[in-house]
Amino acid sequence: MFRRPEQASPAEQLEYAELLDAAGRHRKARREYRALVHQWHDSAEAAKAQQRYAELLLDNSDYEKAFNELQYLVEHFAGEFSLERILEEQFRIANYVRTERRRHLFFLPGSASPKRSLPLYEQLVRSGPNWVRSPEAQFYLGVIYEDEKEYELAIAAYETLALRYSLSEFVASAHYRRGYCLYKISQRSPRDEVRCAKAHSALLRFERDYPRDPDASKAAAYAAELKERLSGYYLDKADFYDRIANRPRSAIIAYNDFVRNFPTSEKRDWIDQRIAQLELQLNENDNQ
Repeated sequence: MFRRPEQASPAEQLEYAELLDAAGRHRKARREYRALVHQWHDSAEAAKAQQRYAELLLDNSDYEKAFNELQYLVEHFAGEFSLERILEEQFRIANYVRTERRRHLFFLPGSASPKRSLPLYEQLVRSGPNWVRSPEAQFYLGVIYEDEKEYELAIAAYETLALRYSLSEFVASAHYRRGYCLYKISQRSPRDEVRCAKAHSALLRFERDYPRDPDASKAAAYAAELKERLSGYYLDKADFYDRIANRPRSAIIAYNDFVRNFPTSEKRDWIDQRIAQLELQLNENDNQ
């Protein structure tokens, strides 16, 4: 009943809806635009009615509903409007939803909820994979997941950006943020050598490839912290063979691994001395 048009043809219905629109009767106009699309979906007037219906929803601050109605326009009326203009409008909506601070009870200011914008950015990238702002939308996917501490999903988003939009201005930041997310994951498992090494490698690679980037100094600091942790893993392994398992040959191999991977360590002199002691011990045992 609510989608029944009041005029007999799509042309007459569009004219009627536009008159309501111009008179400021926007709620009624929205209903009549929608009725036209519902009744005469394949008509020449339907795309114009759908676009204006979405615009009126946006004017009424129905942001996510407006985004979805614009998406309906993209999917069902291709070629009858400027795709770039619609994508730009959807991008503006997604940015607003990401940063909007919803009010709580008694009209107190609330906090933003960026996660609500995730499906909007995802849809933008799908609709316009080669659109000029799709790399930025892809980057925001990573940032939002990262802010939500969903680091694995953030890493996947950043890796997609670097692979699909390798010439984008956001690639350097994506590489840094990927390394930082790996760093945060390694903090969750402080005894996981593999995760620590992966994060360390990613941050070192970023520092090497983008030495003048504003984030290069932070990457270097995180990499130094991870290197210290990695050196601890190697030293703990050597110490286990040396002092607990009493396996001098394995201890020598482990100490040499440490020296090879951390040649500038401040523990280098002590380790060289310890290797010499263990080798002497082995020679004495062999000669007995």
